[in-house]
Amino acid sequence: MKVHIGKEIRRKIESIGMTKAEFARRMNRSPQAVQWWFQKESIDTGTLVQVSEILNFNFFTCYIDKDELQYLNEEGSVYNPKSASTETILRLKKDLADCKKENSYLSEINELLKQNRK
Repeated sequence: MKVHIGKEIRRKIESIGMTKAEFARRMNRSPQAVQWWFQKESIDTGTLVQVSEILNFNFFTCYIDKDELQYLNEEGSVYNPKSASTETILRLKKDLADCKKENSYLSEINELLKQNRK
């Protein structure tokens, strides 16, 4: 699987409506450096981590062949999500929603703890 990461970064910037100048400012780089990245098929992982954080998107997932991605289900069996039943998909969506809710509660608790320390 061939990935042109510069094109992927440019697409993401355009899709969220961020200007190249704003992206360059957040990266603490010149617009010319950013333009150079757009032309590169690969960039170093440290830069890719920074880009991922700024654009709130994990660009490392671009390198995963999603057709071959497999998971372990609750029984410990490997399955491919493309072949998952509707029931399994609905359960996973519910589990994800529950995790997001729990994460939100934990974030609130952390904020309260931080306020109490002051």
